[in-house]
Amino acid sequence: MVYVKDDGVFDEPLEKIWKYIQAPEDHVHETILSQKVLEQQGNTMKLRVETFNAQGGKEEQIWKMTMDPPFGHDLEVLEGSTRGTKQTHVYVPMGDKTKVI
Repeated sequence: MVYVKDDGVFDEPLEKIWKYIQAPEDHVHETILSQKVLEQQGNTMKLRVETFNAQGGKEEQIWKMTMDPPFGHDLEVLEGSTRGTKQTHVYVPMGDKTKVI
């Protein structure tokens, strides 16, 4: 297992960061080609995601995302080449900035 920690600070308040996360037309990732919600229960959703893989090809993955607004979200890859990968993003308000852990 590999554990990566990447802290950073955004020069925007938490409210603005959370609005951005929820705006699919603005919040774009170059490696995510498409996504579709397969099911949703409360703040947890299962998504079918088409991504670029490490070799530059395309692949389909199934993700489980649990949102905890405005403090962060968890992501787990259920199917695909990165199956078992887990990410947690925690947002800490710092006045007019936001720390990401």
